[in-house]
Amino acid sequence: MPIMKGDDILLHYDMMLENGKVIETTRRGDPFCLHVGSNVMPEGFEKSIVGMKKGDKKKFRLPPGKLFGEKKENLTAELPKSSFMDDHELSKGKVVEVFGKAGEVYLASILEVKEDTVLVDTNHPLAGISLLFDVEIIDVFPVGKKTQSKKKTKILKKARVRRNKKAS
Repeated sequence: MPIMKGDDILLHYDMMLENGKVIETTRRGDPFCLHVGSNVMPEGFEKSIVGMKKGDKKKFRLPPGKLFGEKKENLTAELPKSSFMDDHELSKGKVVEVFGKAGEVYLASILEVKEDTVLVDTNHPLAGISLLFDVEIIDVFPVGKKTQSKKKTKILKKARVRRNKKAS
């Protein structure tokens, strides 16, 4: 059956820069579990796999607008060093977590470390970059299907635990 929104799927993927450098892969471990439509992966990724079937392989390129957006010049901030837990490990290019006014967490890249402050860029580290994907669909568990086997439950539970560890 073709993948559709609401399905649980197991897949392997490589995420690469346009020069072919792999920046993320699932192929060295268990397949990645994705509930299609959950927004765990960028929308452009999910739209690209809808319609694929178990065993299908696909390579595709997604531009910044379908991933993490274009890089915005106004997303820099100068923060006091004291706002970082490990201020002795701050260095240009390092990706750190920063907190917004409402407590939300953002990834930020350090642009410059000054005596008492740190200049950060709060664009997503992959903003403005097109990425290549190489995807293989391992299994599809259609939405609404009542055949909840022990094997499916075990596979999905293991994959979700792995995904949740990755997200934290």
